[in-house]
Amino acid sequence: MMRVRATVVRGFPMLAALSAAAVLAFRGGGYTLGRTAPVVLAYLVAVAVWFALARPRLPRLSLTWVAAGGLAAFALWSGTSVAWSVGPDLSWVSFDVALLYTVVAVTVLLARPTVGDLRLVTSGVLCLGVAIAVYALLGKVVPDVVSHAHQYARLSQPLGYWNVLALMLVAAVPVALAVAARGTVPAPLRALVASALALLLITLFFTFSRGGFLVLVLALVVFFAATRERLAAAISLAVASIPSLAALIHLRGLSTVFGPTDDAAVRTAEGHRLGQWVLVALALTFAAQLTLALLQRRLRPRPRLARVVGWALLVCVALAVVGGPLAYMSRHGGVRDWVATRIETFTNPSGGGGDTAGRLLVANSNGRIQLYRIALRGTAVHPLTGTGAGTFVFTNYRFRDGAMVVKHAHSQWMEVLASLGAVGLTLLAVAMLALVVAMAVAVVRAWRHPERGLLAAALAAVLGALAHLSIDWDWDMTAMGVVCLLLAFTLAGLRDQPRSGAGVCESSPTAGEPADADPRDGHTGDSRPGDQRDASLRVERCRRTGLERRLSLPMALLGSGLLLLGAVSWLLPCLSDAAQRRAVAEAEESPERAARHARRAQRLNPLAVDPLLTLSQIELRLGRPQAAHASLLRAVRLQPQNYRVHYRLGMLLATVYHRFDEAAVQFRWALALNPGHRESAYQLGLLEPR
Repeated sequence: MMRVRATVVRGFPMLAALSAAAVLAFRGGGYTLGRTAPVVLAYLVAVAVWFALARPRLPRLSLTWVAAGGLAAFALWSGTSVAWSVGPDLSWVSFDVALLYTVVAVTVLLARPTVGDLRLVTSGVLCLGVAIAVYALLGKVVPDVVSHAHQYARLSQPLGYWNVLALMLVAAVPVALAVAARGTVPAPLRALVASALALLLITLFFTFSRGGFLVLVLALVVFFAATRERLAAAISLAVASIPSLAALIHLRGLSTVFGPTDDAAVRTAEGHRLGQWVLVALALTFAAQLTLALLQRRLRPRPRLARVVGWALLVCVALAVVGGPLAYMSRHGGVRDWVATRIETFTNPSGGGGDTAGRLLVANSNGRIQLYRIALRGTAVHPLTGTGAGTFVFTNYRFRDGAMVVKHAHSQWMEVLASLGAVGLTLLAVAMLALVVAMAVAVVRAWRHPERGLLAAALAAVLGALAHLSIDWDWDMTAMGVVCLLLAFTLAGLRDQPRSGAGVCESSPTAGEPADADPRDGHTGDSRPGDQRDASLRVERCRRTGLERRLSLPMALLGSGLLLLGAVSWLLPCLSDAAQRRAVAEAEESPERAARHARRAQRLNPLAVDPLLTLSQIELRLGRPQAAHASLLRAVRLQPQNYRVHYRLGMLLATVYHRFDEAAVQFRWALALNPGHRESAYQLGLLEPR
């Protein structure tokens, strides 16, 4: 019972973060504030209680803590940017997201993760990936029951964004490979995991995500380079992918499966047929993997021979990956001409590939290059501090060349550079670089560890996620962010664990229990007499060195208090957003009640202008133009770089007060901040003849 209690208490941060990520994944990926905040609140309160009760020990300073410190500094800089932000309410929410990630990182490190925790986290990521894949694929298989995939051919639910759905599936793929290739795992379980791998690959295909497939290739390369069971993993990958690929090729004529349609009856019939062939592919995968696992048990190939064959297979795959494209390019105009053509196509802002499976063969940035140029133009205005965390939408309004309206730069690095300047980019880069190095060191140090496959899987999943972070806005999808950081800091934190014989500041061991035992590792440590330490000497040495001392009760309560303050920081914008939505919903039926909701929303979040804009509209409806004018003036003072407040003030001055010169000034301000705003240009055109 004592060991179970210790396992639960010390592993609680990993379990809590994993549970939060699972719930967030099925609540729109944790992107919208209203659906994300309740989950984060529950997580932060639970972690605060754990912090006060467990009073975790302070570990040694290491490179992993440099990564966590850099993440904390980045969160602090994001919060500080509220002072100069062009959209302080957006910066507040961005600070909350960075704060959540910091809490995940710090609490995982304070729990001192062990290999048992790594098993828990990787197993949880695999189960979550399979659950997401099942729900997503049901949108194709039974669209008459699960109707989330009727509008687009690309799967996006439950996360709400196809690229992040693909990334979540890719994170589970190397874990499935590690388990399916493990010789000590029971053969039926290996076959079941191989079937899950086939399900992940089929669902990944129907996201039609080019970035997802690129990340999959990167993750597989990292996994096979870092694991020791290459041959078994390669066989498991082939066993899972060949039946899946054969089923997809056989069904290539089903137009409603590979493209959008409005014919519900045909879509349902073809979806049922897809489901039948998916079950066939999963059954074939299960049977093949079970047979091969039983043969492996019976034949028991020599480990050295398996490693040699695995390395040879890895070299052949690498040569095929490099030589195949080179041979193809040489037959199609030469390498130089082919690359030049692909670069021209990639930089073309149009032609993203549409909503069909054919987009996987189109090499196009889908407007990302233009967004990066906009980010650089915005950075030139505020190179050090940026415009405030989460405010790229205003940069896009101001510097865009076309009519494209986006909230994110589709690259975390470019968005941070534009929103938080060179300082913010440096802090984030230091944190991520330290994290990557710490993970690599952890994997290298455990080169002969029995769980080498899981270590390689975690490293592959995290590096793939970090690579995708450079071409998309995964950072704001908190479900993916929590999963990535949970895997990363669990893996990187393993290198901070004491080696056998190095005493740690634990309570006195019971009789017969080795001093270095850790119940979560499933073993009792090294029980050699020379490695035993007297409990009193261990405690005295810890007091003398000052390493890994348990936090005092006041410090633990202080940490819990800070976590609860973080929960309040999430709560206030959430309540304000809910009150704002109620104000909009009741504006027609009950203007007075809607006005009260709008005022409450503004009190809860005094940095937001949406409640003031809503309140001004309601005041006009109630026949109080002076109150509406006062609300708009407050909005202008609060966010002078927001084109919407100038436009709304200009409309009020022109239509109610007939102060046309002042209204024209406001419309010009709106156009200066958003040159593509057609309504302001139209109204200004009406006023200029006057």
